[in-house]
Amino acid sequence: MDIASLRISRILLSAAMIVLAGIGARPALADSSGDAIAWREWSAVDVESTVRSGKIAFVDFTADYCVTCKANKKSAIDTPEVRARLKAIGAVAFQADFTDGDPAIEAFLRKFDRAGVPLNLIYPPGKPSEPIILKPVFNKDYVLEKLADVGDSKSGETGIAKFVKMRWPGSVDLAPDGSVYFIHNPDGIYQLYNVAPGRAQGDAVRLTDFPDGIGGYSLSDDGKWIAITAAGGGSEQSDLFLMDAATNKLEPLFQDPKVVFGGAVWRRDSKAFAFRANDESSADFYVYVYDPATRQRKKVFAEKGSCGAAEFNRDGSKLVVMRYNSASYSQIFEIDLSSGDTREITPKGEEWSFSPVGYSPDEQQYIVNTNYRGDLKQIHAIDLKSGAVRPVLSDLNGREVDWATMNTEKTVLAIGVNEDGYRALHLRKPTDFSELPAPRLDKGIVGNIRFQGRHMLYSLDNANTPGLVYKWNLDEPTQPARPLTEADTQGIDVSAFRLPELIHYESFDGKRIPAFLYLPADHQKGRRIPFLVQYHGGPEAQYRPSFNRAFQYFVSRGFGVLAPNVRGSSGYGKEYIEADNYKNREKSVKDGIWAAKWLIDNGYSEKRKVAAWGGSYGGFMTMAVITEAPELFGAACNVVGIVNFETFLEQTKDYRRHLREAE
Repeated sequence: MDIASLRISRILLSAAMIVLAGIGARPALADSSGDAIAWREWSAVDVESTVRSGKIAFVDFTADYCVTCKANKKSAIDTPEVRARLKAIGAVAFQADFTDGDPAIEAFLRKFDRAGVPLNLIYPPGKPSEPIILKPVFNKDYVLEKLADVGDSKSGETGIAKFVKMRWPGSVDLAPDGSVYFIHNPDGIYQLYNVAPGRAQGDAVRLTDFPDGIGGYSLSDDGKWIAITAAGGGSEQSDLFLMDAATNKLEPLFQDPKVVFGGAVWRRDSKAFAFRANDESSADFYVYVYDPATRQRKKVFAEKGSCGAAEFNRDGSKLVVMRYNSASYSQIFEIDLSSGDTREITPKGEEWSFSPVGYSPDEQQYIVNTNYRGDLKQIHAIDLKSGAVRPVLSDLNGREVDWATMNTEKTVLAIGVNEDGYRALHLRKPTDFSELPAPRLDKGIVGNIRFQGRHMLYSLDNANTPGLVYKWNLDEPTQPARPLTEADTQGIDVSAFRLPELIHYESFDGKRIPAFLYLPADHQKGRRIPFLVQYHGGPEAQYRPSFNRAFQYFVSRGFGVLAPNVRGSSGYGKEYIEADNYKNREKSVKDGIWAAKWLIDNGYSEKRKVAAWGGSYGGFMTMAVITEAPELFGAACNVVGIVNFETFLEQTKDYRRHLREAE
């Protein structure tokens, strides 16, 4: 998972808590709603002993004459949901009767500045001096929320704070000397870290100290320089910095609060790098080459649109750049840096998606990932003399390729293949595309491919595995990879996290929509529970069954989660990704509505017990589905979502407007 995705995950996790009140607090974990609370007579000694033994204590200070106490008990405490919750977490309930003015109770109440009842306390296990004090008047949802915050080791549950605080490094790279670089946020802000050769993650040294964190970095091939991007104030207008890896000295290169600088790509000799910026035209990104020795930059590509550097050739005389027009149309150009001549190497006059991969070993061809004259993206080779485009990996037909990359020596081609939302890794020889041995991996989403000499880095991410990064020896393919990073899981057993089921449901017109279904561990078929339907952003994105703290938190609380890939999502081919464009937007919205209908019609949930939830474009989907089908949804959480396309296009940044208008 990249840094932007991690940031979004944290925002969604925090914001989505508002759905709890809308679709009902956590349902009973067991069919025990009829069990009465086994109240014990209160004593301060017994409560302390219980809590020190590792149990949760729930204490109710009450009196026969207290009307508020009776109301709280009837509407909140003595309810099926709270009774079941207390039993599920193994809480011990104590009742202190102040009807006759017991002196011991009176003295205890004074410790909390109370002259009388009601007083309700929840003691976390092992913390007899740190009770949670409930407000005087409350409902059952409030009590359930407070009980959820304390959790219990026996039930395997814990409060949301620990889910939010789970952290692990990302964007991991390996220098020639064995140093490991990564972006991490142990203190809550993403910064660049370095681990010296032979040391562990716990010995990492923080290299940057940006107030609002780092955006990304690019390590030079010789490991001596690091190009870094960082934006201030939470904006997306990143500045560009250069760090000397030997001294960790950081130098600002280009700073402008109105400009986006980024996309650094190093030349193989590490004496220059290309980058992009929209400083001359706010709507267009031009490509520049920067020389660290002279501190000079040169503009090398000034076509309109969203353009960025992809790769220098072996001797650095040529640079490949891409112009992204839309999710379905992109072009690739080659620049002769001596003469300045530029030529398009993708077929002129045809609109297809082309993603750069790299020069072939003999530099007579350029390898691309494209849906050229087809539907699914596949690896092709472009003849740099004739311009002919040909597929080179027929054995991957029927599956869309997410990306591909090569090592500097051009001896290994790594390919990420989309398999129903998961991503498998395939390794090939770039000369004849024959198969190479690959590491044995669990089912998940493979990423963070980096090469250094005969070693390859990769990450593996799935529903119960954070995206940890491993180092694998290409010369010893049968040997297991060595983990380079570790996750702070806050003591939570993530191996017990629920794995999703891939399902397909029929939308309004019979089109089959793929979705991932998450259910609580104790779910029984036919039992209707509160559900979250989470809509991804983009819209040209795809929900992938990766490590998702938010989903797992809600599932641990008895909620179900459904994550559909409505039409317009990537990963399923050109026809599917274009199926929501322009006047077909309503069809995609209906796909989102039919996700909720499928849950209700198939006995998973019921009307008004389904919440819509999403960020960015997923926020638009959230607002659209609750507007078009308000009878189905009981709550909604829109995180930085679009609610008016007209004002959005008027107010968004110039460089975004063209890309969004293509939708």
